[in-house]
Amino acid sequence: MSAKYLLGYEKLMQLSKRLGKDYSKTNAVDLDLFVTHYFASTSRSDLSDRGNDPMYDNLKQAWAFYQERSASAPKIEFLHFDTGGQGEKKGQRSGTRILVLQNDMPFLVDSISQALTRCSVIIKYINNSVLYSERNARGSKSAGKLSIIPPSVTEDSTREALICLDCVRLTVNESKLAEKEIRETLKHVAAAVKDYPAMCKQMLSVRAALEKSAATVPASPTSHNESLEFISWMLDDHFTFLGYEKYCINRKVRDPSIELQEKSPLGVSKFKKDIKPKVKLSDLSMGARDLILKKKICNFAKSGTRSKVHRPAYCDYVLIKEFDSNGEVSVEHRFLGLYTSSVYFQEVLAIPLLRRKVQAVLEKSGFAQNGHNIKDLLQVINVFPRDELFQISSSQLLHTSTEIARIQDLRTSRLFIRCDLYGNFFSCLVYVPKDTFTTKVRLTIQQLLQRRLQAEEVEFTTYSSESAFTRIHLIFRVSRIEQVIYDAAAIETEMVSLIKPWEENFSRALAVQHSDVEASKLSAAYSDCFSESYKESYTP
Repeated sequence: MSAKYLLGYEKLMQLSKRLGKDYSKTNAVDLDLFVTHYFASTSRSDLSDRGNDPMYDNLKQAWAFYQERSASAPKIEFLHFDTGGQGEKKGQRSGTRILVLQNDMPFLVDSISQALTRCSVIIKYINNSVLYSERNARGSKSAGKLSIIPPSVTEDSTREALICLDCVRLTVNESKLAEKEIRETLKHVAAAVKDYPAMCKQMLSVRAALEKSAATVPASPTSHNESLEFISWMLDDHFTFLGYEKYCINRKVRDPSIELQEKSPLGVSKFKKDIKPKVKLSDLSMGARDLILKKKICNFAKSGTRSKVHRPAYCDYVLIKEFDSNGEVSVEHRFLGLYTSSVYFQEVLAIPLLRRKVQAVLEKSGFAQNGHNIKDLLQVINVFPRDELFQISSSQLLHTSTEIARIQDLRTSRLFIRCDLYGNFFSCLVYVPKDTFTTKVRLTIQQLLQRRLQAEEVEFTTYSSESAFTRIHLIFRVSRIEQVIYDAAAIETEMVSLIKPWEENFSRALAVQHSDVEASKLSAAYSDCFSESYKESYTP
């Protein structure tokens, strides 16, 4: 046991005694339990590094805040403190402390943190605690007042989350905006958590319906079984269900339409503002219309909205269809959510539907079975962005993955652009040599693509492995994507020119005027002689 751990444990005991002195009329057992649970998520070693007075101020404010909770809605309070203000304590710095008390449920801390990030609030410290609380019943004069903190769950206790976030100093208006965003986010979290069992039940019901109507489903037995296995795979903790909508195709009218079924939305889908109860298929983009009518059980798409729950990514849609007796699409079930973290590390050949797509690509590649090339190709696909694998077509995957496999021994940067079927996004995969990649290079590429693709928003991830390249995956949201005209090859050429290292251009310029041997000697001798400011101002 380390000295820092013992020091942290001793500090916890001191805080408990100090709180006991200030609240001598309070049950000592409750105070001890509160201190223990409040700092349960903070390691004892970290406790030893924090100042005594700031920690105690935090503890005392949290205890006072925790005493009453009169409604089931989240309780939120903003506390502001300024250096040099009245009552200043030694070592205290200006800032804002946000306290949140509500029923405990998944995704609270992640979701609140991203809510504050959306408001451009800088978070300096987070403390999350879970306590079982017994409070006075509603209807009494002291309704919601803390009665006792039981050591474990009881019949009358409620499992509550008490979250403290220390941030940079916020103005009154900034605090109001932040509180509004936190409350809206917690509403989304509560809806997703509450309706999670109903969404899973709906998914099971869809699976049962597909199993029952196997004879009318326009798919081969193998494809049908793969789809059923994929549904089971999703339910096996591989997909976080956040929302659901059910649509029926109405072909009884002259102009067929897709109609939202009343009371079908679950989870965050209940809060969609742009959702229309009825849309004519002819009014949809060609890509969206084809995706809806496509005779395929499972389809995949990206939502145009970022998740307020868990991760700030664009949500994934899993679209599952039912068919009428003629084999035409009659119902579309839209499940909205996020793939769980385990999916991003799972072998692609272990994921239903993906494994068939990947196997088809391996077979069409022309590489010898069990050969070196096919193993390299499978490795390229295995580290492919998972969201991209679900949405990309087999032909696109074959082209992109084989091209990526071929550049592994070269130093050429490559760009691959894919337009999603719904027409909301461009997905761009960029491969840059590791020794060339920097944040500045990534920003240069991002800004170039944003201009050429007329994008409004962008999110990116980078990936590096033992290969010679760093991969950048950029997803661009475009409002009128059908109007964007672009030349992928021309953009790639421009990108390569923009990010090419100055030293490489210098070597090529020398090679024009000297022999290869002489150019190599001159490059080695003088490449490092030029300052960064010179390189930024002059091209060789």
